[in-house]
Amino acid sequence: MERLYTPWRRNYIVGAEAKINDEKEDKSCVFCDIFTDTPDNDSANLLLLRNVNSCILLNKFPYNSGHLMVIPLLHEGDLTMLSAEIQSELMYVTSYAVSILQQTYRPKAFNIGINMGKTAGGSISEHIHIHIVPRWDGDTNFMPVIGQTKTLPEELPQTYERLAAMIKNRPLLA
Repeated sequence: MERLYTPWRRNYIVGAEAKINDEKEDKSCVFCDIFTDTPDNDSANLLLLRNVNSCILLNKFPYNSGHLMVIPLLHEGDLTMLSAEIQSELMYVTSYAVSILQQTYRPKAFNIGINMGKTAGGSISEHIHIHIVPRWDGDTNFMPVIGQTKTLPEELPQTYERLAAMIKNRPLLA
């Protein structure tokens, strides 16, 4: 196995650790702020679906077009602390989100995952969430690796409208 060392990331890691310590004073949660906002602002907040215990949110900083997150409404950073009912709903809504992405974008595959905790890569680790990233052959190239730039074929408002229309035409069944 080849190893690619990235010493420039050390500055990010050290900076992130300092930022974590600075942010301990700030108790607000970007997800909770969105959930408590009025449904009239769902489009501006990129909130695609509100369900009983969870929602689907378009990632504001996507890895690919259609990058979604399924998030429990309960503010909790530890998956094991969620009730079986909420855990079950998260998986049900995740499956629904995958089917919506399949119909809308026709990806070849998906990355689906949870980064539980800062050390695991969770940028909003105080509120657990499931990432769903559609993948296509050749969607990774030199730009993110060398240029530290991700190219996306459509802007967030366009992605939001496409997915919102699909959800409207194919609602989540209870």
